[in-house]
Amino acid sequence: MKKLALAILSVCLCTVMVFASGCEISRDTGDQSSSEERVSVVKSSQKEESVESTVENSKEETSVENSKEESSKNEDSSSKSSSKSTSSKSSSKSSSKSTSSKSSSKSSSSSTSSSKESVSLSYDKISVSVPEELPDGGDLPTAKDGDIYVSPTGNDSNAGTQGSPLKSLAAAVSKATPGTTIFMMQGTYDVSERINLTSSGTEAKPITIQAYNWEKVVLDFTNQPYGHNNSAYVGIYLKGNYWKIQGLEICHAGDNGIKVEGSYNYIGRCVLHHNGDSGIQLGFGHDFSASGLGSSNTGEYCAYNLIENCDSYLNYDFDNWGDADGFACKMHNGKGNVFKGCRAWSNCDDAWDLYETDYAVGLIDCWCWDSAKINDFKYDEYFSNAQYLAKKSAVKAVKVPSGIGNGNGMKFGGNGAGGSSKGTHFAINCVSFNNDKSSSNKGFDENSHGDGVIMENCVGWDNGYNYMFENGGAKTAFTNCISFYTETRGTSYNKANRLAGECGSGGKITNCNFTFDGGDLAHTKPYVTASDFISLSVEDAKAPRQADGSLPNNGFARLKSTSPFYGMGLK
Repeated sequence: MKKLALAILSVCLCTVMVFASGCEISRDTGDQSSSEERVSVVKSSQKEESVESTVENSKEETSVENSKEESSKNEDSSSKSSSKSTSSKSSSKSSSKSTSSKSSSKSSSSSTSSSKESVSLSYDKISVSVPEELPDGGDLPTAKDGDIYVSPTGNDSNAGTQGSPLKSLAAAVSKATPGTTIFMMQGTYDVSERINLTSSGTEAKPITIQAYNWEKVVLDFTNQPYGHNNSAYVGIYLKGNYWKIQGLEICHAGDNGIKVEGSYNYIGRCVLHHNGDSGIQLGFGHDFSASGLGSSNTGEYCAYNLIENCDSYLNYDFDNWGDADGFACKMHNGKGNVFKGCRAWSNCDDAWDLYETDYAVGLIDCWCWDSAKINDFKYDEYFSNAQYLAKKSAVKAVKVPSGIGNGNGMKFGGNGAGGSSKGTHFAINCVSFNNDKSSSNKGFDENSHGDGVIMENCVGWDNGYNYMFENGGAKTAFTNCISFYTETRGTSYNKANRLAGECGSGGKITNCNFTFDGGDLAHTKPYVTASDFISLSVEDAKAPRQADGSLPNNGFARLKSTSPFYGMGLK
């Protein structure tokens, strides 16, 4: 199996070394020397090959700004995002990925052996190394004998060939063995029961569920009972190891769209929306011992999963309105879980929730906005749908409340019934904006996490607090990060006292442009403003993905090359 290495260009002016459970962070002194962004992609299977792509931000700025007037900003972006990740065949990855072989095959769904080979994410002289392996994915599998085909017009008594397809994914899963690809043909599948992925593939032969030729494939769970906090009503329950799920749209599940408890799984180019809890959730429950896997997670359960190029929006739990996040890795996850190139918006609680983690979690190239905005739910057309109303009234006759969840962007931990969160998390090249349910919410939120967070080249704007790290400490560090507010909030908003939020003593701040607690700790004026950016529009954030499923390359949240702060923020 291939081993993933993700590398993204940046600069560094400091030296820091942090070791935490499941995470090693090292920094060396370096100087910014180029306006080009160099992304190295190294993949190894039988041999290693290297691909280097160069993007000049100054050229990108010119091409993007020249084309702005020609592009329409009035398209239905929600509709676009429902299908954008399933619209075209995969090509070579533009974002930094490389893989090399893992040490052994691990096919048991209840236990996996540890590997010490590392995944390295490097920003020139800054690196974040995760000493666990991640699966490879994102490419369209080649059809072979023994693969299974499923179509909305098929029949489960059929042979499962392309000419005689099955009708349900559940029937295909029951026939799949290691190495099988289940090709889902275009269309909408009416699903009323949880799909259980409890068997396992192997390192060399994963089991793959693939949208055929990246066509639009929708698993609609409208007829599944609502069941917030009831795993019986999740859409896909992934308890096995070595599965790949690619190109599916999953909606209206009674609980999570996808719940992951297995290891070495890859979920890519999927869209999750209008589910009864978080779109994709990794982890177990407050009491890990209830899983039957021991009194605590050794790190090998729910481990080494990669969630890549997925979108999650308008997920909600209508009997509580406080738990449904876009993505979550919480409640006793294992080692080495990473989200890369994902977007989350308009979810009723947080965009990302890392509450009660046991090990470090990574977020790379992820964007989020508009968490817990009540009007997103009041005026969404699904909430007047007859099937939804019947489903809702069967549980609890409630209206959309006046206030809903926490409304944070990326939440990095928290203490709860399952204990304090652990692991030094990292966020690389991430964006959080417009999460402004109230002045107390946060774009990037430590949430009392005591094990540190490494923040590199992140951008936050127009949140209640863009960055809130009340503990700080030696394991927390910020490099090349930006915080600012636009003028659209009005003069009544206390801009000076909200430029970043708080950072407890000991946190390291290097080459950033923001203030903490109203003090000018990270830079000297002038501050970054909206005019420094190519684009800050929601339309550009929601724009269709590129042909390979990666984030749109339209200048969103990127500084102009003429900005005096160029080199900070997104790379």
